[in-house]
Amino acid sequence: MPGFPPPWPPLLALVVYASTLGGTFVYDDRILDIDLRYSTPRYWYLFWIDQYWPHGIDNLYRPLSCMTFAVQKWLHGNLAWPYHLVNWLLHAGVSAMVALLANRVANLRAAWVAGVLFAVHPIHVEVVAGIVGRLDLLCALPMLLAMYLFPRPMTARRVVAIVACFFGAVLSKETGCFFH
Repeated sequence: MPGFPPPWPPLLALVVYASTLGGTFVYDDRILDIDLRYSTPRYWYLFWIDQYWPHGIDNLYRPLSCMTFAVQKWLHGNLAWPYHLVNWLLHAGVSAMVALLANRVANLRAAWVAGVLFAVHPIHVEVVAGIVGRLDLLCALPMLLAMYLFPRPMTARRVVAIVACFFGAVLSKETGCFFH
């Protein structure tokens, strides 16, 4: 029976990426100011029936991620640090899920290695530091959770949870369609 996975991956993720909390809005983060759907709850339903970037050529559909931005814009206005805080915490959560999954499919040593490497890897800087990087984090978390749930005997509750994870991933970012 595998041991309990280490707490270090999410803690290291928080330490390594703590500097992102002081970040500002950059690059694609400007969508929060130019898209009227983020300005008031009256327009939030449009996230569910329209594409991610207004008048974009790629027709991306990311309503769940957009709703998290919209709620934060409504709550915090143009303060950047609360957006960064959510991304920072989501990265810690994804790092924890990597360790949990590695522990389930391999062993405790794999959980330590995979979790720590994932948590501190510099490739995640753009995802954690850029506010719109949340799309990837919100897609990764349910995908990893579903992979964690899958190797056990299937029950009706487990199937419902995995299907919910699928929809959570797909509605966060289109790469969630690679869920299978």
